[in-house]
Amino acid sequence: MTLTLEYLPQTAYAFMLIFARSGAMIMGLPGIG
Repeated sequence: MTLTLEYLPQTAYAFMLIFARSGAMIMGLPGIG
């Protein structure tokens, strides 16, 4: 994981943002329902 972050910081950052948004939606659905 450390090698990936150091080798592709931009990709890791972009993936983290997408994962955060997806996680928020996934956690929000069962929370509302």
